[in-house]
Amino acid sequence: MEHYDDKIMEYLLNDPTAGEEAAKRDLEAGFPIVYCDEDYPETMEESGPMIQEFPNGDRFIVTLNMDTREITKVRQIPTKER
Repeated sequence: MEHYDDKIMEYLLNDPTAGEEAAKRDLEAGFPIVYCDEDYPETMEESGPMIQEFPNGDRFIVTLNMDTREITKVRQIPTKER
């Protein structure tokens, strides 16, 4: 059986604007988001760390274990103007 998150990832990968729109909706709904940012080159590496952003603006460099879906905070980074 295909995992629900895999279907979401496929959708996001096939529609470049879907990610931005979904991220904005998720933050407005009170959910954190995870993404890469060119300002943090380490997040652009395949299987590298990512950025997790919370609705209150807090942002962290995190690692994501795709097998367990566990997110581990590495360090906090400055908030981003939206």
